[in-house]
Amino acid sequence: MKNESIAGKIILLVEDHADTREFLSQWLQHRGLTVITASDGVQALNALLVETPDLILTDCRMPNMDGIEFSRQVRMRSIFDHIPIALLSAVLPKNQLKELGIALFLQKPFPLGDLLSEIRRLLLEQPLAA
Repeated sequence: MKNESIAGKIILLVEDHADTREFLSQWLQHRGLTVITASDGVQALNALLVETPDLILTDCRMPNMDGIEFSRQVRMRSIFDHIPIALLSAVLPKNQLKELGIALFLQKPFPLGDLLSEIRRLLLEQPLAA
């Protein structure tokens, strides 16, 4: 198992549903990742002021600031250009993924094995060209 190679990497998980956020946070932590959580884009931007993650996983539809606007705000700050952003959502945001530099879109519900494979790819390899 390759979990050792991603151990200690920092994930910012942005998800408004508390049960989903807690489950994914614990699931990722059990795979050796450090997880910072936020319930919306506003909290997530504040979290970025404290810690720079290696990867951002964000839901699309959230109150206060959704995942699209959050991604836009992240990309407006050149200090965060290197951080891959993965959108996790039940609804595909049309025509905005490339514009926002989204590295991955996973449609909910998704197999957890697929999520882990994509996290590993995004953390360890260059993102695949679209």
